[in-house]
Amino acid sequence: MSLGHLFRASGHPGSSNMPRQVSIPINLIRAFNYANQHIAPGSEADNVTQVVDSVIGLHSARLPTPFVTLLSRVSDFRPKDLIEDVYVSRKMVKLRCMRRTLHIVNLEMAPVVHQATLRQRLSEFSIVHKLVDLDCRNTIRERIVDLVSRTPLSSDGIVNEFIRAKWISAAHDRTRIIKAVLKELWEDGTLCYINASQDWSGEKRKYGCTSHLYPTLVLSSIPEQDAQKQLIEHYIRKFGPVTEGDISWWTGLGKKRVREIVNSLGNRLVSLRVSSFHDTYYIFESSFDVLRNVVWSDEPW
Repeated sequence: MSLGHLFRASGHPGSSNMPRQVSIPINLIRAFNYANQHIAPGSEADNVTQVVDSVIGLHSARLPTPFVTLLSRVSDFRPKDLIEDVYVSRKMVKLRCMRRTLHIVNLEMAPVVHQATLRQRLSEFSIVHKLVDLDCRNTIRERIVDLVSRTPLSSDGIVNEFIRAKWISAAHDRTRIIKAVLKELWEDGTLCYINASQDWSGEKRKYGCTSHLYPTLVLSSIPEQDAQKQLIEHYIRKFGPVTEGDISWWTGLGKKRVREIVNSLGNRLVSLRVSSFHDTYYIFESSFDVLRNVVWSDEPW
């Protein structure tokens, strides 16, 4: 069923930079998104990369989550496919970004999600900065980077190397500071996450030097403001129609910043009113042309 002929549009006289507003039924949006997210029958992806691109990043806060996501979206998916892409060929990287949670993202997208959310993630280290002076933190940072540049290590392995080199004693309370600095190095992109486990449901977390393991990846290659705008544009393209509240929740960015960026997109967006909902939804004009011609069936899958 297609409802292309039933759309109702309203303009905004005297404001050519405003998105035009259209009314749309919820079933059409569901069919559109199920297909875009490789969930609907017949829309399955051919490989892991396609899905990671479609969802911007695989949510990975729990070890099995990305595998379950891919199992439902990729034809003939095997867990080793994801392990190969992330930890062997390294076409993807696992990092914290949106909502301060772990995601697996394509390398092209990594600088965008990293820079757009970096300020939020680094804010939690303000307490460490108050407890430990800058010179001490910098010394710990340099030693950690030197250690993992030789070979990836776990957090306990790094602490043990500090003890072995007699930089600290085993009873020293600085072990807590070392782990905090280690986490900050991971958050700011100096270090990267590695899971050395061969079991898709297990974890042997280690840290390596990002520039060594991902020589083409420069996480700081895009300014924060540009990264935030690109992230929101990607989200609207991949998940639209969406509300400003959806964007704020998914990105973790404040509502004021989200509204600024949505407004800057102007008439590149179509503003939608969805049946049974009161919020305003946004979608890019180019995606709307596809959405309005989606055909769906009320028959169960």
